[in-house]
Amino acid sequence: MFYKSLLAAALLFSTSAIAAETSHQCTFKKECIGTDGCADTDYKLTIDKVEGAAALAEDALISTAVTHSLVSDAETIPAHSFRSADKKVVGYWVPKPSGDFQMLTIAKNGAARYSIHMPKSELAIYYLGTCAASQ
Repeated sequence: MFYKSLLAAALLFSTSAIAAETSHQCTFKKECIGTDGCADTDYKLTIDKVEGAAALAEDALISTAVTHSLVSDAETIPAHSFRSADKKVVGYWVPKPSGDFQMLTIAKNGAARYSIHMPKSELAIYYLGTCAASQ
C-alpha cells in the first residue's frame, strides 16, 4: 500500500504536472503576516487557465500576457505565468496598479508559497502549503 501511494505521488508531481499551462488546486496551512509570526489557516486557491490564453513557449520563462486566474473565496485575480530555467518551479505573478504585488510559486514536489507584498502599507503576507495539478 505504501509503495502504491508513493508511486501515485510521484506521478502526480511529475514535471508535466507542474507545467505553467496546468491548472492547480492549492491548500495553504500556514499564514504569516509581516514579522508578527505565523498561524494555522485553511486557505484554498484554485489556478485556472484562461480560455484562449497562449501557453508559454518551450524556451520562455515568463508570460507577458495574462494566462491564468487565481480564484479564492474573496476574489478572482488575472495572473501571468512563469517557470524556472530548470523547469523545477512554476508560478504565477500579479502586478497591481497600486504597486502591490502577488506571487505564487510551486515546486516540482508540490510545495507552494503564495505571497502578497504591499510596499505602501509596509506589509507582506505569505502562505505555505501545497498545490496539485487539477484532474
